[in-house]
Amino acid sequence: MNKVREIFERGEGFAKAAELFTNGVHMSQITYLVESGVIQRIKKGLYMWPEFTPEVDQQYVTASKIVPKGIICLKSALSYHGLILETPWEIGMAVPRNYRVTLPIFPPIYMYTYNEAMYEAGAKTIKRNKSSFMVFEKEKSICDAVKFEKYIGRDVIKEAISTYLNGENKDMTLLMEYSKVCGVEQKLELMVSMLT
Repeated sequence: MNKVREIFERGEGFAKAAELFTNGVHMSQITYLVESGVIQRIKKGLYMWPEFTPEVDQQYVTASKIVPKGIICLKSALSYHGLILETPWEIGMAVPRNYRVTLPIFPPIYMYTYNEAMYEAGAKTIKRNKSSFMVFEKEKSICDAVKFEKYIGRDVIKEAISTYLNGENKDMTLLMEYSKVCGVEQKLELMVSMLT
């Protein structure tokens, strides 16, 4: 049991089945730990020991383990940055075109396919001890929301823009740069002018 515990501690609460097998842990031990509630099976080949996972932003760290190329986006990113009050029931993740991964039932994750320019612009890495996840900057998140308005809803976009404009750390130049990348420059300028 100590060996298994050490593996999960090193991985900030996560371990792949292959890593467990390599270290001499048998499937019967893994099954016992899952059935007794000590660890959770996140998806095939990935397990979590909740006791060792960082509590701050745990859902984002978990989602990034499930979708390694995923970047927290849209409502999830707006919520992370405090631009909207709503906490989305699912985690939105941007992925590059032709990227496939099997998603578990929990945590609920929805993958949005981004073109190369949108996927590469504005992503930053957030470190949580040994773990990390990627999220789009708040300016990029606003532009993404405008681009994907049919998925997000106009009221959410207005709330995000209004909160951003009334906040202290705003960079209008960067916001407009990302609006060009997302192809929403005119639409964003109109929404900003209506809210100021």
